[in-house]
Amino acid sequence: MFEERVFPGKLLKRMLVWISAIVATTTCLFLFLGRSNFRDAIKTGYLDGDLSQTIASIDAIREKPLTADLLLLAANCYRQLGQNSQFREQIEKAQRQANSKDAVDLAIALYKIQQGQLNEPPQQMVEVLQRAGALESDAYSVVVQWAFAIEKLPVAKVLIDDWRRKQPNSAQLQYLTAVYHNLSGLKEEAVTGLIETIELHPRHELSWLALSELFTRPPNVRFQQSELLLERFASQFPHNTEVNFRLAKIRRRLGHSRTSQSDLSFAKTDVEVIEKASIEFDLGNYRDSVAAFKAAKLSGTDDFKILIDTAFTKSLQGQGESGSVLTDRVSLGATALALDGDSATSHSVFELAANRTARLRRLQDLRAKQAMLPRDQSLVREMKSVTSLSEPSPSNLSPHHDPVINSPGNELYQAHCANCHGTTGDGFGRAGSNLFPPPRRFRDEPMRIISSKNGVASDADIAQSIRRGQPGTSMPAFKQFSDTEVASLVEVLRVFIVEGLRARYANELLLNEGTDRLLDPQWVAVRSQASEPIAITDLSNISGLAARGREVFRSTGCGGCHEVPGETNRVKNRLFDSLGRPIQAPNLGHDAFHGGDEPSEIYKRIMLGIPGTPHPALAPALDGDVESLVAYIGFIRTAKPVVETNTERGKNAMR
Repeated sequence: MFEERVFPGKLLKRMLVWISAIVATTTCLFLFLGRSNFRDAIKTGYLDGDLSQTIASIDAIREKPLTADLLLLAANCYRQLGQNSQFREQIEKAQRQANSKDAVDLAIALYKIQQGQLNEPPQQMVEVLQRAGALESDAYSVVVQWAFAIEKLPVAKVLIDDWRRKQPNSAQLQYLTAVYHNLSGLKEEAVTGLIETIELHPRHELSWLALSELFTRPPNVRFQQSELLLERFASQFPHNTEVNFRLAKIRRRLGHSRTSQSDLSFAKTDVEVIEKASIEFDLGNYRDSVAAFKAAKLSGTDDFKILIDTAFTKSLQGQGESGSVLTDRVSLGATALALDGDSATSHSVFELAANRTARLRRLQDLRAKQAMLPRDQSLVREMKSVTSLSEPSPSNLSPHHDPVINSPGNELYQAHCANCHGTTGDGFGRAGSNLFPPPRRFRDEPMRIISSKNGVASDADIAQSIRRGQPGTSMPAFKQFSDTEVASLVEVLRVFIVEGLRARYANELLLNEGTDRLLDPQWVAVRSQASEPIAITDLSNISGLAARGREVFRSTGCGGCHEVPGETNRVKNRLFDSLGRPIQAPNLGHDAFHGGDEPSEIYKRIMLGIPGTPHPALAPALDGDVESLVAYIGFIRTAKPVVETNTERGKNAMR
């Protein structure tokens, strides 16, 4: 009886032990299978091209440190995304794991091949990589990209065809086939191929990025489509760390620099910081632009020299597009330095860039001569001298500018003004290509901000433009100059103006050769010397005239050029300055006025017009209603004018 009573208890105890063991075993099995399935899902995501999500999934794994296979999978994601520093970071972590040497060596080999380093025949290299444990798609992918890197497109085509026979549905194959079409000059075929890849493999990240990039390349540039694509991409790939940077670039090119500024508020990499520098430049924040360049290790002449020489080397290697990107970066940085007041560094950077450009042009001449004189060894020696930056620059390549005027004012002009307005005042300074509206061409066009009755800028007008700058342009205010320095600059500009008028007068005499003298000898003096300034009436109590001013604005036809708040008519006239360049009349409600928006300045623009533009002198037409129009413009002005970017100004003028 006792045994009967005890047995069930023992049996129950044993059963509990068995159940516990079964539960524990089952739990471990489920955990193992769950972890296995999770890892399989990560690998599947990688094969689908969902690279940023794969990285995020690996980062989310709680068990730390991560195993070498996961670290290397993340490294391969970074390799494909072109994020080299993150790739190296993952490799270093994996190297600290036991028994990971072979796998690490394979990952490094894949990286080097993708960058253009290959020691075996390409087809044989694919097989070597697979025997070493590489996925078939990775093996083919890096060798095809090797062929792209060294510009062997026929080899890439053979590899792609062989790959298609083995993996016809590979997302990476379809993506690289589109890249091949683009490199072959078949842009539309590349676009179609990328769209088809996205339709079949919607998580293939590189195809989205490549398509958005293709939309920004000529011919048939489609910036708005690129922006829309990237916005959709950002919602579908929230873990991608580059999308804000790419969006910022597109939006800046669309003229939306203020939006771009917020996109890059947390810029970290040098490339992102340099884009931020470009955005700040476009917004006219030259000091912030210079600060961003410095954060990207581009501050002194030596820093920019590295960039200049890299661009030069790339151009020599046939990578003209890559070299051009770096050259544009140098030009923008040097311009920002000039506009922020560091003219010395700006000048030296421009001089270096000009020397490298001269070397490339000289090299083209030498190659043309060599084709006709293949045995001339002197050409070979000169070509070596021109292309070797370790040798002194040939004397005929060194940029040289003879001083136009031997005076302290010219020294000041060359230091602070020549980068934009040109060393001779012709408006073709080396920084001018980055600016809209372009810098004033003192020799060929009149000064626009005037106060004299005859429409010629007085010394006081020019001095005022120097001191306050030109709002709504890239011309900064030079408040740091003394009265003596400003006067010396005015003297230099006067020389440019007079020399330009003399050249024009001589040309007109030449065109009319054989006739009586075309013009009076005083022609130049009349057009270069200002008359007395106009008298400005009392404008302190004119606010009550605003309603009348609105009627005058409408009846005079001002709405044909100027937009104003509250008016329904749209501006229809396309406007050009005296040199045929497109310009835009300011919106009188919120755009900056180049001469300032004080009532007295508005009065001058209405009375005297703006020389060099279609804006006429309206004094005769208004018959005493100038004060009313000034009152109306003052009434509709916002408290703080909207500042347009260089890009926006250029885009609006081209509408």
